[in-house]
Amino acid sequence: MLDVIYWIIPLSILAGFITSVAGGGGILFVTTATAFGLDPLNAMALNRITDIGVICGSLGNYRRVPEVPLKEIVRFIPLTLFGAVIGANFVVELSDTYLQALIVGAAIFAIIITAVQPKPIQSSSNNVIFIGYVIIACVGLWEGMIAMAGATLFILAVHYFFNLDYLKARVVQMYTAIPETLISAGILTMHSTVNLKLGLIAYFSATIGAFLGSKMVVAGGQSYIRVGVMGVSLLMVTKLILIDWLHLF
Repeated sequence: MLDVIYWIIPLSILAGFITSVAGGGGILFVTTATAFGLDPLNAMALNRITDIGVICGSLGNYRRVPEVPLKEIVRFIPLTLFGAVIGANFVVELSDTYLQALIVGAAIFAIIITAVQPKPIQSSSNNVIFIGYVIIACVGLWEGMIAMAGATLFILAVHYFFNLDYLKARVVQMYTAIPETLISAGILTMHSTVNLKLGLIAYFSATIGAFLGSKMVVAGGQSYIRVGVMGVSLLMVTKLILIDWLHLF
């Protein structure tokens, strides 16, 4: 247990900080935790627990953002919740081999999307809005299965399809994520071997990181999130190439 605690605390703080700014901390957490020898399901369960810490640590700061579109939050919650429940129940049935492959594939996909950063669609047609809601539901499915860079993908989707600025998109994601994070974390944790002590350590560490990250963002505005998304992309590419791939050769 002690050898795990030595790296789980700084990793959870860093992941909480990154996720609170622009999402993407899950890629760092899950891939690093599995590299340290944690089995994939336990790593994913702990990552969802750190996501709860991110919500708790960020809520006090992000609720100060004015004119949050509550209508969209109400519409997004059932979509992400439905997707997350399906995704979490699906992923717990997979073997470690398939989970490991899914984690690597998801990390690569998330990196590509965050690197592209599509610009918002100016059209507000019913077809565009419908596609946007379908994408939000898919993000919920992604969160339930993988929970890596889900916040980043949500921010980009809301920014692209619903033309919200990055800061408002981040706040909408935080509120929308509350029910699906709690439920999918419960599903994954029940099927894992993560004990209470380790879960609490990851939770409180992520809460600290998230408080610091969200406080910085609210003070600096949406430009911090835009830079954060770019930084997450660069960090993940560097990690994937220099750490996760090189050890295979």
